[in-house]
Formats: sequence, structure tokens, C-alpha cells
Amino acid sequence: MEIFNLSPFVKIQFEIYPALHEMSDNELDLQSDWELFQLQNSNLDVFSLLRNYRQSRLALIATQDLKHFDLLKTLRLTSQLARLLIRKAYEYALTEHEEKFGQIINDGKTSKLIIFALGKLGGNELNYS
Repeated sequence: MEIFNLSPFVKIQFEIYPALHEMSDNELDLQSDWELFQLQNSNLDVFSLLRNYRQSRLALIATQDLKHFDLLKTLRLTSQLARLLIRKAYEYALTEHEEKFGQIINDGKTSKLIIFALGKLGGNELNYS
């Protein structure tokens, strides 16, 4: 495929994860895809899992972008991917914190951390960089 000549990164990811070939023309449902990826790579620690998922799905998004040149879709998917990864990292960090130290208490009430996005992520305009 000539797309691989445009990006060594994409080529490497498709070699590591051959299933990406089958996914490259389909709409990407990140939540379902994440759950499947997690099951298929249960041997990985959480940091490797998040990193490998990010890299492989950025390669998939780049392939779709190179094939169809749909900027808005690319920005939306890249932003959705970032949100999913942030949420999963947050869930892991919160679980680890609660296992070690208990729940976060503020003024006698259970609290959660808040993560919010401004700028490009908040506007669904996140790009590859």
C-alpha cells in the first residue's frame, strides 16, 4: 500500500498490529475498540497498554486521513482518542490512589479529581502533534 511509503510510523504500527488493515476503512468506535484491545493485550501493564493503543490508533486515524482527506473527522477522532486515554489514565490513577490511601476527602465529603480540556481538545480540534 503506497500510504505506508508516506509514513514509516504508520507502516510500523500496521506491522505490529495487522488487524489495523481490516479496520482502516471502517468507522472507529473507540470505546468498543479499547475494550477489545485491552482484552487482546491483557499481558501489558497499564502504561504500555495506553501507549500502544494511542500509537496504533493514531496510525489508523492517519491512514484514514491519508485515504479520505477529511480534516474534521481526523480532528474529531484524534480528540476522542485523547479523551478516552485521559479518562482511562484517570480511572487507573484514582483506583491506585484509593487502594493506597483511601478515598479523597474534602471538608468531610468524598471528592473526585476534575480534568477539563481547554483549547484544541475542548473544541474537538486536536491534531497529531
